[in-house]
Amino acid sequence: EEFQIEASISQLESGGHKLFTVILRDVTERVHAEESLRRQAAELAASRLLLEEKTRMLQSVLDSMSEGLVAADERGHFILWNPAAERIVGLGPTDTPTEEWNTHYGVFYPDTVTPLPTEQNPLSLAIAGKANSAVIFVRNHKVPGGAFLEIYASPLRGKDGAIQGVVTAFRDITERKRAEELARQSEEKFAKAFRSSPIGISITTLAEGRYLDVNDALLKILGYKE
Repeated sequence: EEFQIEASISQLESGGHKLFTVILRDVTERVHAEESLRRQAAELAASRLLLEEKTRMLQSVLDSMSEGLVAADERGHFILWNPAAERIVGLGPTDTPTEEWNTHYGVFYPDTVTPLPTEQNPLSLAIAGKANSAVIFVRNHKVPGGAFLEIYASPLRGKDGAIQGVVTAFRDITERKRAEELARQSEEKFAKAFRSSPIGISITTLAEGRYLDVNDALLKILGYKE
């Protein structure tokens, strides 16, 4: 059986003679413990490097996202706010209480003029345990023209089901809303011209020639009452 030993040698003189003493100690357990500590230190260093690499990758993903991503703890303290979120909203995280969020960031209903009530803020709803989605309008000194946001918010729960935080993702849909408004205005103009035209106009299917709509002028031409 092999084992590790540690030897201590000392010299003495007695009666003109040199004497040597050797003390042997079994240090097998200590050596094993040191080896174990070295392995653990190496594993810890490798784990730390892996964690740092994963953290860098996660940060790279967050930085490259076009959607805003925000997270807060159960008390409403922001713990994550990616660059896209600040670009879209115009402002970064704040230490203001949750009941002041809407005023701080300038949050309105989609009508762009009615302030959104505190309890209807998507993050506030998520803190209360309600996953939700909404379209809101944000306008503040950094975004004076305002922006329409499509937002999704959900509570984050622990293994015991208790809410430990909330996360929300949102994107700027201002261009889409503007396109929808232009389309609505165009439809209104067409409908007005269609109804008021003195020339008979009909809308029919191409394949069957089935009437989908006719204007008043055509009804008069065909002898039908309005």
